[in-house]
Amino acid sequence: MASGLPTTPDEIRQAIQRSNEVSFTVNRNQYTVQEQATLAELWECVPCTCDDDCTCRKFGCTFHWKIREGLTFTDILPGYLRMFVDKRAHDLLVRLLEAQAPDLSRLPPRYKGAYDVLVWYRDVWDMIYPEAVAYNHTLLCDDWAPPFWRERWQFPIRAPVYKAKMMSLLVPDTAVPYDTNSLARIRDAFQLSPNEQYNILLKRLRQYCLITLDEGGIGLDGFRRLDAPGETGTFRTDLITRPKAGFVYGTGFLPPERPLSRVVDKIFYQPG
Repeated sequence: MASGLPTTPDEIRQAIQRSNEVSFTVNRNQYTVQEQATLAELWECVPCTCDDDCTCRKFGCTFHWKIREGLTFTDILPGYLRMFVDKRAHDLLVRLLEAQAPDLSRLPPRYKGAYDVLVWYRDVWDMIYPEAVAYNHTLLCDDWAPPFWRERWQFPIRAPVYKAKMMSLLVPDTAVPYDTNSLARIRDAFQLSPNEQYNILLKRLRQYCLITLDEGGIGLDGFRRLDAPGETGTFRTDLITRPKAGFVYGTGFLPPERPLSRVVDKIFYQPG
C-alpha cells in the first residue's frame, strides 16, 4: 500500500467528507453541486457487460458509469467548465472558443492550459467521442486500458491538469482528474516523477483501489458510496453554473453510487 494514504474505507470516507465540506463552505465554485449537475447532464449508468471472471465482478459490479450518447462538444462544454474551471474564467473561455481570431493576450496564464486542451478536444471530438461512448469499463476491470485509451494516456502528468480532467469527463469510471495540489499528494504517495506518464498514475491508483476493496472487505457499490456529498450539504439548482435550459437536475445527490473518478479524486482533492 502507498504511504501517506487512507487505508480503510472509513479513513477514505473521512477524507472525502473533508473535501466535500470545503466545497460547500469555502470554495466559491461549489464544485460538489457542479459535479452533480454534470453527472445528470452527461453521464449514465449502464449494465456491466464484463465476463464473470473480470476483477470488477469480484467486488459485485453490476453497472458502470459512462458518457451519454448523442453529445456534441458544445453539449459537454458547460459541464466541463463548471466542474474543472473557476467560474470567473467561463465567459472569457467561451468567447475565445467561439472567436474566429481569438485574442489570447486577454487570457490569464493560469487558464491557457484549459483553453489549449479545449481547443484540441473540440478539433478531435468526432474521433475521440465515439470511442468514449463505446468504452464500457471501470478502473477495476481487467480490460481497463484498451489500446486506444492506453495510447492517449501517454502524456506526462506534469502536462496541464486540464487534460486529465477531460479524460475523466469522457470515461468517468476510469480516468481520474487532479489539480496542482492533489497531483503533488498523488506523486508523493506513489513516488511518481513529474515526467511519469498518466497511464502509470492510473495503474497505481487502480492497485490502491483494489487493495482497499480487498483488505477493507467492501464491495464496489459500497466503495462508490464513500463519496456522500448529501451528508455535508444540500444540492441546490440555483447554484449550478451554466445550467442547461429546461433540464431537470433533480433534488439531491443521486444516485448514491458515484462514478469512480469522483470517489478517487476526492481522496486527494481539497478545494480552496
